[in-house]
Amino acid sequence: YSTAKAVATVKQGVKVTVTHTYASWSKVAYAGRSGWMPSYALKSPTATPAATTTRTTTANLHLREGAGTQYRSLVLIGSGSAVRVTSTSNGWSKVTYAGKTGWASSEYLK
Repeated sequence: YSTAKAVATVKQGVKVTVTHTYASWSKVAYAGRSGWMPSYALKSPTATPAATTTRTTTANLHLREGAGTQYRSLVLIGSGSAVRVTSTSNGWSKVTYAGKTGWASSEYLK
């Protein structure tokens, strides 16, 4: 993504809508346009709502209490498992799996 053409410049502090995350990148909507920006450049006090989707884990993955590795693991989700994603925030997805809801790294969901 770093070699792609810029579609807009977003000033610091301006709100954008995150529509998807992949690895360390976030797809955002801003001023009628859509494009990708590095997730580290985004700050979100709350999760961005997204359409509920089903994703599959690409590796064994911890379902955590919060959006970050510093949060306690609730359960280990096996590779190839289906999870329900309800929102995303800075490279993390809020998911439901086996009756538990928590956060998992978006990088390992397809």
